[in-house]
Amino acid sequence: MHNRYVPVGYLGIGQQHLVEIAKALARNARILVLDEPTAALTDPEAESLFGILRRLREGGTGMIYISHKLDEVLRLSDRITVLRDGRTVSTDATSALDAKRMIARMVGREVTDIFPTTRHKPENVVFEARAVTVHDPNVPGKLLVDNVSFGVRRGEVLGIAGLVGAGRSELMMAIFGAHPGRRHAEFFVAGSRVHIDQPSDAIAAGIGFVTEDRKRFGLLLDQSIVVNLTLAALKRLSGPVVTHPDAETAAGQRSMKEMHIKARSVFTVAGTLSGGNQQKVVLAKWLLTDPKVLFLDEPTRGIDVGAKQEIYLHINRLASEGMAIVLVSSELPEVLGLSDRIMVLHEGRITGEFRREEATAEAVMAAATGQGAAAMVR
Repeated sequence: MHNRYVPVGYLGIGQQHLVEIAKALARNARILVLDEPTAALTDPEAESLFGILRRLREGGTGMIYISHKLDEVLRLSDRITVLRDGRTVSTDATSALDAKRMIARMVGREVTDIFPTTRHKPENVVFEARAVTVHDPNVPGKLLVDNVSFGVRRGEVLGIAGLVGAGRSELMMAIFGAHPGRRHAEFFVAGSRVHIDQPSDAIAAGIGFVTEDRKRFGLLLDQSIVVNLTLAALKRLSGPVVTHPDAETAAGQRSMKEMHIKARSVFTVAGTLSGGNQQKVVLAKWLLTDPKVLFLDEPTRGIDVGAKQEIYLHINRLASEGMAIVLVSSELPEVLGLSDRIMVLHEGRITGEFRREEATAEAVMAAATGQGAAAMVR
């Protein structure tokens, strides 16, 4: 697209990135900071960007390139700084590093006794997804999820690991019927095929989904706890036509007690709660639907350590009681500490699968960065 009068909103995300770079150059920027610049780019667009960056470097422009894609970092940089938990781990010349050394430095905290030690006993497959494919609505030809298939068993926690842009949340949204880019998928619950075109279909099929962004997609912040708790289970609690406030209030009070939600009453406005209590409300909401499988996307993001441990105990309890759970988390210790099995995504594809006893931080991180992935696919 060469028409300089075309509104930027009409451009693809990749072209918008290039416009941003051009804007910086027009101001004679001597330092250029790029934060995950290829996350939304197709391969040809990324190659075009790399060519521009090479010319900028040759012209004397300094650049800070932030990326989880290790091959890009090694290809473009002169020096590499590794951060972990908000702190600098090391800074070295690129020539002194390789992907294996970088992965070792990127690996997070050790798994401690904050995680339950109970081992679950998975039974029969209760949910199966086949050939899930999701296109990026903003970038023609770009796949966010590429032909992903998996199953999860009753009483099992399946962890899904990956870095930013790996397609984890897009996969969850597609399964729940909430992603406009889904082009193909087949779903089976308890061995029977189900058709999921919208979230209400998923709920009817026995699927619950704690979304990554609880404030945007998980809660009605200006409504009471009881309204939020019962929203997805109204038909179960009140019938298909007439609501029963007393039944809803009683169910809400039971959930508050079971989940240890700290609030004055079920009529407290959800937006006034702490992050941890908000997250417990979202989890309790889905438990009231009595799901066969529960998808948890970043269930402990933005909550304190104490609330995290409570969420971990609930996850462990639910799996021990026979619920099938799919856990997406960016915190590697969390995935390692809670999962019976771990599936790793990289750029929309499955690049590794590990049983709990064989999963290591280094192996999972290697698969998440596309290093040696083929050897780890099972």
